Amino acid sequence: MVLGGDWLRRYSPVEYDYVGMAVTVSRKDVTVLLQALSQRSELQMVSAQSMSKLIKQGAYGFVGQVHAICGEQLSFPVSSTAIDTLLESYADIFQEPQAVTVVIPNWVTDIVRSYDGDDEFLPVIQAKSIDDAAYPMFSLQGGVLRKEGRICVGKNTDVRQRIVRVLQDSSIGGHSGINGMYKRVRSMFFWGKLKEDVVRWIRSCDVCQKAKAERVPYPGLLQPLPVPHQAWSSVSMDFFEGLPKSEGRNCIMVVVDRFSKYSHFLALTHPFSAELVA
Repeated sequence: MVLGGDWLRRYSPVEYDYVGMAVTVSRKDVTVLLQALSQRSELQMVSAQSMSKLIKQGAYGFVGQVHAICGEQLSFPVSSTAIDTLLESYADIFQEPQAVTVVIPNWVTDIVRSYDGDDEFLPVIQAKSIDDAAYPMFSLQGGVLRKEGRICVGKNTDVRQRIVRVLQDSSIGGHSGINGMYKRVRSMFFWGKLKEDVVRWIRSCDVCQKAKAERVPYPGLLQPLPVPHQAWSSVSMDFFEGLPKSEGRNCIMVVVDRFSKYSHFLALTHPFSAELVA
């Protein structure tokens, strides 16, 4: 069986080469060779644009088949009883949400409630609600009032004491004394007489009374000394005391030139005064 026999009849005689998978036809002194490129039948999708490019590149002939695939809509019977049973068993899961739930921490609610009846922060909140430009040092967001980034806490002793207690019981920086705890609370919160409240609550804490936290004031920033311009224009002095006696002397006075680092060592004996040293 030869496909296209009716079409090839117009080009008779036709030569068939079954071994080489080729067909030779002649018409008007033009010989055309039709040869299969592969013995394997492969389906290949070719667009019209790509086919036109191939034809322009050389004299090729293409034989194609157009297939139309029609879909059929099928319906499968579904047991409504099984679905109803499933919906009833997990009604809380399949229930449509009525609103979007917003999670608000408890401490935010407590701080917002602490503003009730507070004569210090309540006027600020009322003014900020009307005009956001009022009280520029304060900001209001989500009902929480802040002063320069610090959370304002109203006159609620329980809320304020709970804040200090949480910071006190913290594994990092807890029970660090009055100065340390005051700086921690002050860096995050603000209310009137904050230091007095912290001092009172720290003194009532048994752990803080037993702990030996650093009590000295915090040192300030180091300031460099001016650089001297010549030798012996600026000197530094120090005294070494409590030394074993040598020739009746038990102290050494050290004088260092700050410019050349040249040192003088002078032996002294207690008692001596500033007038004697000079």
